[in-house]
Amino acid sequence: MNISRTSVVIFILSLLCGIGSGASHTSAMGEDKKIILQRADALEGGSRISPSGRTEPARTARGRVVMEHGDIRLTCDRATEFMESGLVELEGNLRVSDPSMEIRSLRGYYYPEEEKGEFLEQVQGKMPGEALSAVAEKALIDNGRNRVWLFGNAVAWHGEDQLSADTIMVQLSVQQGKRSIEQITGTGMAFLCIPDTLATTAGLYNQLKGEKMVITLTKGAERGISGIDVDRQGEMLYNTYDNGTPSGVNYTSGRKLEMRFTENTLNSVTARHNVTGKQYPASFIGSKEVNLPGFRIRGEEEKPDF
Repeated sequence: MNISRTSVVIFILSLLCGIGSGASHTSAMGEDKKIILQRADALEGGSRISPSGRTEPARTARGRVVMEHGDIRLTCDRATEFMESGLVELEGNLRVSDPSMEIRSLRGYYYPEEEKGEFLEQVQGKMPGEALSAVAEKALIDNGRNRVWLFGNAVAWHGEDQLSADTIMVQLSVQQGKRSIEQITGTGMAFLCIPDTLATTAGLYNQLKGEKMVITLTKGAERGISGIDVDRQGEMLYNTYDNGTPSGVNYTSGRKLEMRFTENTLNSVTARHNVTGKQYPASFIGSKEVNLPGFRIRGEEEKPDF
């Protein structure tokens, strides 16, 4: 998300006087950057207690607030800029979007100087061009490092792949002005479910879990997973085939696990340090008895609803 380094100026206090319901105004931000208040039902100035706990000058827009900052569009029920803290508090039906992503939540904070946005309560996000969607209790956008963090019961879907973890970090890369996903890292009870593309029966998944998991995506037009690395307490369960015929279910554990893919098809698995393993017969394919602890496929109702 392209958040300007220039200090934010949402409203100019001297222009608040006499602006009534349905107000719209453009506020200057230096010579080449502007924040545009598209509309608000009411504008007011004065002093308020900031999130830091101190009373300071503040400027507030209320009612169907719509603002633009560069290529960012922000809507909410109420937006308050705290002049000394240098942050904007956002409340009610918060929606922040740019050409590559959209995040929604109930409330949040916008930190222009730090190039960060923080979103709280019922967080939902999407990157339509990357087939990525996610939910969490909290999200943090760090534009300076091209990262998006998801905290608390975080779940991310990349196509049909599902990753859940205490914390999920999405590392973006920017080329020719376009953002794409470079890596996805799950930390704390990370659990990845990948559909078994060789199975003739729907609903079968290869499973992978560990304390930390790094998923690297391929570059170019054909997007997909190129590699997965698990560090600490790694476990994996995947179906095996012999010339296309199901041959069994493999369980492997180790401190470090590595999986490599070619054209989204698993072609190698490596386990290191304290390795254990077991091969189950083909009759165990799809059996709940061998699923890794914590395996659960989320329903459509748990995904972002926009």
